Amino acid sequence: MRTKRFPLRPEQDELFKKLYPILLDVFCKGIIKTESKKLVLAAIGIFAFIPYDIVIIIVHRSIHLLILFLAWWVLKDDLANYQALEKIMITLALLAIFYKDIYDEIVSLLLNFSIVVTKGKFMYWLCEGYLSAKGFRHNSFTGKYIEQLVTLYVAILPVEFRDQYDELLTLHAGSNKPENEEKLTRLIEEYWQRNV
Repeated sequence: MRTKRFPLRPEQDELFKKLYPILLDVFCKGIIKTESKKLVLAAIGIFAFIPYDIVIIIVHRSIHLLILFLAWWVLKDDLANYQALEKIMITLALLAIFYKDIYDEIVSLLLNFSIVVTKGKFMYWLCEGYLSAKGFRHNSFTGKYIEQLVTLYVAILPVEFRDQYDELLTLHAGSNKPENEEKLTRLIEEYWQRNV
């Protein structure tokens, strides 16, 4: 049996680099065909998971919090005379620990809020921009926040687009098998021939 090691980072996988624009193309065409009501409901559903995200973030940063607590415990007698300084230092330390996570949550909230407020038109606008292959809307799909939207919203695509998206990802995941790799390579080549 032939073995192939997938890189841990998708951008290091040459086959995935060629596949990713096709996945985005399928996604954007599917989003444009999706009812705005589904987009809004999905965004509202994502808001419901924010408390779970916060718990996961705290658990994920528990080592950092433990180190902060231990540092405070060791220095608490020295800082006892400087109560304001102690509070400022703890606040700054907590901010340093959680800054990136807070920032990510706020951006995610704003993107999903934009979808709710515009009744899905924000996603249509983004996807139409991607499909036009022009400007910042096209380039925004390389950013991690839009990649997260793609990951979350692929579940609400119309069936034919979701099936096509899933088939491509399944072929990529099974590309250790020569027949899957050949089929995927053929599909990629056909796509690029049609769209160049």
